[in-house]
Amino acid sequence: MVEVIGGGQIAAFEPFEDYVLVDIIPIGVTAGGVALPAESDCAPPIAKVLKTGPGRTSDSGAVMPMPCREGDTVLFKTERYRPANEIELDGKKVYLMRVVDIMGRLKKAA
Repeated sequence: MVEVIGGGQIAAFEPFEDYVLVDIIPIGVTAGGVALPAESDCAPPIAKVLKTGPGRTSDSGAVMPMPCREGDTVLFKTERYRPANEIELDGKKVYLMRVVDIMGRLKKAA
C-alpha cells in the first residue's frame, strides 16, 4: 500500500507513459554484513523493474513500446537516482524513473 498525504492508502500504482517503477538492488554486502546501497560508488546501479507505463505517445499519436518489462533487471543512470523519485509501497522504498534513464537490460549467462 502507498501512504497518501492526508491519510488513507492506495492499493496499486500504475505508471503513466514511459515511467518505470523499480526496486533498487543493493550492489553488495561488506565483510560486516552491511548491504551497500545502489548510490555507492563501488558499482553501477542495478534495479528490478516492478511496473512500466504503456509507453510514450509520439507526435503522430502512436504509442512507442517500452524496451523493458516487469521482472527485467536493468542498469540505470546514477544522476537520476533521487529521493524525490522515491515512494513507499507495501513498506518498501521503490523508485520511479523515466525509461530514458535506463541504460540497458541485464541478462544471465546461459
